[in-house]
Amino acid sequence: MGVVLTCHRDVLDKKPGHRFVLAFTTFDESQSWFQEENKKSLALQSQTQIYGVNGRVDGSVPGMIIFAGKEVTWHLMALGSDQDPHHIHFHGNTLLLRTGGGSTHRRGSLHLYPGIGVTAYMIPMTPGLWLVHCLNGDHFSVGMFATFLVLNPEVCRGPLGLQSGLIKDSQLTASSSDG
Repeated sequence: MGVVLTCHRDVLDKKPGHRFVLAFTTFDESQSWFQEENKKSLALQSQTQIYGVNGRVDGSVPGMIIFAGKEVTWHLMALGSDQDPHHIHFHGNTLLLRTGGGSTHRRGSLHLYPGIGVTAYMIPMTPGLWLVHCLNGDHFSVGMFATFLVLNPEVCRGPLGLQSGLIKDSQLTASSSDG
């Protein structure tokens, strides 16, 4: 399951920049083909509703690294039933929503209804590790959040290791040391 962006020709910006797709979804693991295997997990014995971003929970969405002062495009969507509206909030930064008439609205958060997508823009100004999450009920406490890292372009000028493609996943190894 995922998001497919469809639009008229020349609608998407062709200028370079960061573009992210975030799908906020509730999964019912009791409906999984792997239900019997999943029951062995202690975490899934008590909770079968999984709240995630891009199918991941607890801030584990990888690769959201952006630079302060550079425009970022966020394609946001809620997937699920009519019981799955989400109120999405970006910490430390505001979103710009552009209307068909050319006007722009600045927002700190926005509503996403199931099956409806929104494209928003951001020009992050403050470097740091920031949170994006759903404000509805207990969605945050059960894992519906992600983090994005805003880097200072004066300090970090070039691409970073994994993002540059210079280091492939197959080249990574795990190690440990005892202090």
